[in-house]
Amino acid sequence: MDSVDAHCFSCGYDKLLMVGGLMSNFKVYSAEPVSCENCKEMTAANYKATPLTCELCNSSNVSRIDDPSTWLGDVDGSEGLPLLPLVLGSSDTPHLRGHYKCPKCGKFELRFGTNHADHPIISAD
Repeated sequence: MDSVDAHCFSCGYDKLLMVGGLMSNFKVYSAEPVSCENCKEMTAANYKATPLTCELCNSSNVSRIDDPSTWLGDVDGSEGLPLLPLVLGSSDTPHLRGHYKCPKCGKFELRFGTNHADHPIISAD
């Protein structure tokens, strides 16, 4: 598992998430970012379980981070190519590029991996 931060540059919302799985549970558990409509948080859910449920409030009213309604569809100015969201299920530390919808203010100013709040980097096997 690895840590990744989510920060909204509009309202200041900031959250540190643990994503991925451990060597002991990777076959049945893979935490990935979701936006929870119930508790209005960016949180994680086990993408290997159905239905997806928020790890904070246990609601199934969540949107996957690769859902088109949560991602602005940014374009890389240097090459004119879309900045695609995380390829879920990869073993790499997530690098979520682009602008995502903030669960607090609803604006597409949430970005991952900026470490705006100077969170510690956490990694576990």
